[in-house]
This record gives sequence, structure tokens and C-alpha cells, in this order.
Amino acid sequence: MIQTDPDGYSTHQVPLISAVHQTLGSVIELGMGHYSTPLLHELCAIRFLLSVDCSLEYAEQFKYLRTSKHWLMKIKYGEWDKVWPEWERQSATWYFESVISTKLSVVFIDHADQPNRVENVKFFADKAEFIVVHDSNVRDENGVSSYGYDGVFETFKYRYEYCPNVLHTTVLSNFREFKLCAPIGNKVR
Repeated sequence: MIQTDPDGYSTHQVPLISAVHQTLGSVIELGMGHYSTPLLHELCAIRFLLSVDCSLEYAEQFKYLRTSKHWLMKIKYGEWDKVWPEWERQSATWYFESVISTKLSVVFIDHADQPNRVENVKFFADKAEFIVVHDSNVRDENGVSSYGYDGVFETFKYRYEYCPNVLHTTVLSNFREFKLCAPIGNKVR
């Protein structure tokens, strides 16, 4: 049998690209990764991107992407509400606080701190046009959401489930409907 699913780390890319293309403002990435951080860096070249992770060692892999428009921060594991940056300590803290006090375009949630994923979804519910949540269908042996999403996604006005792969990605919004972008290109024949 031929394996047709992409590896599980990349299954968020199509809805994430679509969400960024439908918006114009700042983007926050909670959980850096090889399939999201460089991609968002390119997609957000002319807007502000804040990439956050709870592993300094992992976050350091992406220091080469740091620019005046793309900031990298480390968050203490288990304390996503208590931000302290490893780089540009004072200005980054001020900017992060001002960014999260206004409506954001996209928040991408894919960090390793499982208990806090659902808290991040709730926190950004009325602050981001779109919240893109990777691994949204992961359940334990009892059928309960591994990240505690049961009952939370239903509170959003708009919800889009992207599920052509084993691992799903959910796009949530209280502001507007999400539409998956049309394929790029032209029919040749």
C-alpha cells in the first residue's frame, strides 16, 4: 500500500497559508517548527511575525530568520501567560503586550505545552481573526481530546475543519468565515 498522507508535522500548511493570505495584520506562531517557522517568515515578509517556543534550544535553530519584522521569543514551559524574551528583552515584551491587546490576523497554535494549548485558544478567541490549531483531532484512548478542546471549538462563531490527512487542522474565528484558498495555477489542457 502506498502512503499518501504527508508526514504529520506538515499537515497544517494549507490552512495556515490560506489564513495568512486572507489577512493583512500581525501573526503569532505559538510553537516553532521546520514546517511552519520558515514558511511564515516568507509569507509575512512585509508584516510583523512573532514566533514563540518553550524550548530555547529548539528556538535557537531559527535565529537566522530573525529580522525587524520577525521576532523570536522563548516562553517558560507551562507559563504561556508570563512572557519573557531571550532576545530584545524590553522592546519585545512591550511589543508582545501591545500586539496581544489588539486584534491579530492569525495565531497559529502548535506548541509542545499540551495543557496550555486550549488556554491559548480561549485567550486569543476575541483577539485574532483566525486561530489555526494543528493536531486538532488527537484523542486519548477514551475518545477525549488530548489537548482539552472538547466543548471549546463549539463556542466559536466560525469553525473550519481541514481533514484530508490523519492529523487535522482546525481554523477558528469569531470575526469571519474562513475559506480555503483556491489552488494556484491555470489548467493547461
